Amino acid sequence: MSFHDAFRNSTVTNLTYATSAGTAVSTAGFGAQTYFVSVTAPGAYTTTGGVRYVIGKAVTAATTNGALLPFNWTQVVKVTPGEQLSTVSNDGIGGTLVVVELTN
Repeated sequence: MSFHDAFRNSTVTNLTYATSAGTAVSTAGFGAQTYFVSVTAPGAYTTTGGVRYVIGKAVTAATTNGALLPFNWTQVVKVTPGEQLSTVSNDGIGGTLVVVELTN
């Protein structure tokens, strides 16, 4: 029997990211069995709060090229094994992005 969107948590990475003026940080390459990741950015609500992230090989996130993940929102994203996630703050607040690799 198979369930849609039923995953096991695998590797957890806590990325400490800088303010929007800072340098982006990236995960190591995702595992050989990782096709989805869960991303969450804990933080206090602000009108511009959240993180920008990009997924790919050798990518660097910026406030102009990354998808916006608001604080306290969990997003599941499709990835390919070996890709990386890069992130940076959307505004002047640094924090931690929790990236969980999901497997079957």
